[in-house]
Amino acid sequence: MRERVIAFYNQKTNLSIGSVAPGPMIKYGNLFYSMFPVKTIKSKIEEENDLIYGLKNNNYDFIFTSNEVLDPTLESKFAFTENLYITIPKSHFLSGMKNGVHFKEIDGQSFLVAENLGIWDKIVAKNLPKSKFFPQAMENLYEIINASTIPNFSTNLTLPVRAEINRISLPILDDDATMNFYITYKKQDKQKFKNILALIK
Repeated sequence: MRERVIAFYNQKTNLSIGSVAPGPMIKYGNLFYSMFPVKTIKSKIEEENDLIYGLKNNNYDFIFTSNEVLDPTLESKFAFTENLYITIPKSHFLSGMKNGVHFKEIDGQSFLVAENLGIWDKIVAKNLPKSKFFPQAMENLYEIINASTIPNFSTNLTLPVRAEINRISLPILDDDATMNFYITYKKQDKQKFKNILALIK
């Protein structure tokens, strides 16, 4: 009974969103705040299996996964694609590769990265086994980047809001550098989120 009361209270006062990476809140965060102005919006990054479990157990209103979830009680809809870039100083030896680079060409480089990038952390670690990563709190990251010559990552979602003067961004061309996101929700809640689903579509 206690768990049901807490879940009911949270559903009335909070909008809980889970994701495998920060991208969905970067892309849709302002939209969610404008559509639910009287609710407290909470978001959390977790593993995909944990997100699905949380959704089924009312810990989340909806989640963003990197795969379509096949479950009779849930529904997944394609939301958007995120593409990974490397951002480097204009004087960097790779700066002439305008068409992009592959992971093997940047393996061994050191990178400044934001803390807790979810599934992206695993992807870069897998594809760049010789590289070193220096996680930074998001509120300090861009100040450190501007004072440094160390490469870092960006995506098609973050590039439009970045303002580094002496850096360029090159797409990473491997398949692993492209990720599709799906919004996943309970089938019984489809009407509740129809406006969000329409805008995402």
